[in-house]
Amino acid sequence: MKRLSLIFGIMLSFLLGLQAAEPVKFANVQKNQPTFFNHKQFVLLHSPLPARVQQKIKVTEKKKSGVKAAFLSAAIPGVGEFYAGSYWKAALFAALEIGFWTANYMYNDKGDKEDEKMRRFGDQHWSETVYWSHVYQKAVEEGKWNGDPLSGHTDDQGRFVLDQLTDDVKRQLYGLQDDLGFTHTLPLTKTQQYYEMIYKYLHQFGIGWDDVGTYWGDPYFYENPYNLTKLTPTISKYRDMRNRSNSYYDMATTMVSLVLVNHLLSTFDAAWTVKKYNMRLSQAVRLQYDQWRSTPVMTYGLRVAW
Repeated sequence: MKRLSLIFGIMLSFLLGLQAAEPVKFANVQKNQPTFFNHKQFVLLHSPLPARVQQKIKVTEKKKSGVKAAFLSAAIPGVGEFYAGSYWKAALFAALEIGFWTANYMYNDKGDKEDEKMRRFGDQHWSETVYWSHVYQKAVEEGKWNGDPLSGHTDDQGRFVLDQLTDDVKRQLYGLQDDLGFTHTLPLTKTQQYYEMIYKYLHQFGIGWDDVGTYWGDPYFYENPYNLTKLTPTISKYRDMRNRSNSYYDMATTMVSLVLVNHLLSTFDAAWTVKKYNMRLSQAVRLQYDQWRSTPVMTYGLRVAW
């Protein structure tokens, strides 16, 4: 009971103190003066105030450049997003860029290795000497060889093979390929085209493969156009190597295309992200004055537009 009386007495004293308190006075306040706001301090120059007065002041921080963000991401995907403050998207675009270039390197490396493997296999199983010997034989038969007669022999597959093939003879035979009606001209050096031709155009180069005579029983089997789709095991293996090599190179090219797409998407996204960032910076500060017992009381709040 004593405790309740004590609490009641304290509350009564507090209320009486509030009743007797003097209203808060604002020094150096002139009537009908506007409110001034300079981002650092509030200066109240208005008194007395109505029961409720509101002042809304637009606060805008420094905006970021969408053009700058776009150029940054066009150069390096993700940098524009980082500039705009979207760090998770910056990490995503950067990771895609690294991933695509890594995949490009890996597929190019696989293509190079498979291509080298294919070339070694071709050199082992396709004879350039046999092919040029075949060209020489055709030239002699058609009376288009103007040089000295060359000696040769017949191998175990029934193919004519020159005993000696010099670079000078090769150059002469090289110029006769068109005159003999061949559809393709084999390069004198082992270029990419060289390794393409010996597999693709079997009607002309099939004579050079080492298992045509043993597998089909006729070294000139592919001179018949109806036989061009029938491959020996050696030629089939060479074809598969060639296809794998090309598929790896195609994938490497696809990765480069994805890199370009990543740059483009990051460029547009960076500009859009900056636009959203600038919209979020649109803030409104609301100043509110209430009167409590004829005393102006200042309150303020912050409203952010998302």
